[in-house]
Amino acid sequence: MTNQNLVSAKFKFDEMKSFFIGLHNPSSTWNGWANPFISEKSINKLIKELRKSECLIVKMQKDKSLYILDTHYNDYEADILEPIEIDGQIYYYFGYLGYCFNAIKIN
Repeated sequence: MTNQNLVSAKFKFDEMKSFFIGLHNPSSTWNGWANPFISEKSINKLIKELRKSECLIVKMQKDKSLYILDTHYNDYEADILEPIEIDGQIYYYFGYLGYCFNAIKIN
């Protein structure tokens, strides 16, 4: 995949001080929230944050895909995020999962 209309940014949740580095298209949002591609360099930090939720099971699988299961819903199926290469770097796309990421532009 090539970097089409994607810009670098820091992403965070409202209640957090820490942030995650990645890419997004600023004109493509979900209810005003960013749809980020989180970089491989930040993914372990994000996994740690998501694991703080008692209803989420989050783990990196052997094939480098990311497994996320919300146990709050009985009929919920796990999301599997495959690694995506963009301009030679690996990212994970969180845009369709419904998480509320704020984007902070990197100068």
